[in-house]
Amino acid sequence: MRLGKVAEYVRGVTYKAGEDLSAELGKGYVTLLRANNIQNGKLVLDDVQYVDRAKVKPRQLLKKGDILICASSGSKRLVGKAAFVPEDMDVTFGAFCCVMRPCGINAEYLSYYFQSNAYRKAIEETSTGSNINNLKANDLTNLSIKGYGSNTGWICSLLHSACELLDSANRQLALLDDLVKSRFVEMFGDPCDPGSSSAKNGIDSFCELRIGPFGSVFTKRTT
Repeated sequence: MRLGKVAEYVRGVTYKAGEDLSAELGKGYVTLLRANNIQNGKLVLDDVQYVDRAKVKPRQLLKKGDILICASSGSKRLVGKAAFVPEDMDVTFGAFCCVMRPCGINAEYLSYYFQSNAYRKAIEETSTGSNINNLKANDLTNLSIKGYGSNTGWICSLLHSACELLDSANRQLALLDDLVKSRFVEMFGDPCDPGSSSAKNGIDSFCELRIGPFGSVFTKRTT
């Protein structure tokens, strides 16, 4: 089915950087998200800006189930990256982003579509521009997605479980990576710390260099 039949396109807020932005969230301002706040399919509320609330229409505030999308970027790789909005938020988004707001489809199911290889391939084929890559409203609303009727909820449950397992595995890999680094420092000292107390021996203390007819080779000392 065509995406425009089951989700509404909402464009981002247009503003003047020198006049409408603030470094702090003061009275009359609202948090503004940009493409850098979309990471790995999720919203990251770091490094945000604040824009004059008068520039923001009510429909440009994030709603539960929205899909926030990077619509313009100098990097084609970043165009189309998307994040699921888990709850209503008093937060808006800039003109280089847009939102697809579900109105006739399971929002969670739609969020998984925006992380799929099929979506990524479609975006790479449609984004255009000589100096900047852009996604127009029609590029998104004309996307075709599969519908599964009453099975959609079951599919979402299955994908949710798979994502939880993947997140758990990634956390374990990160911990193992930290363990490897800490063991390296424990055994060989911190290469970034010139005052490290761990002994550092030169390679010539346990190896000797022998020059052969086809190059050099390190061999282990026998004494």
